[in-house]
Amino acid sequence: MKILPLRIMGKSLFFWLDVFKLLYVGSDTKRGKWFQKQNDPIFGKEIRLHISNRTIIKKNRVTQENGNGVMFEDKSIENVNNIIWATGFTPSF
Repeated sequence: MKILPLRIMGKSLFFWLDVFKLLYVGSDTKRGKWFQKQNDPIFGKEIRLHISNRTIIKKNRVTQENGNGVMFEDKSIENVNNIIWATGFTPSF
């Protein structure tokens, strides 16, 4: 899981990507091909705190649901209020 800061030296990460001409690169360029090979990052370092204090729990595939409870591939069951689905979408740009 790649986690990137939202701000660097008081400026948005996207400001710096634009300054260094990395925000809009063609998919057929060396930089574009390199970006395509990278996993999509999570923006904002705060997620590390939430993972460490278990307010966000990373789990594997859901196999079953029952009301507020869900069962995972490892047969563990959690009662949950919210699920953030990561579907494995692969962009084709």
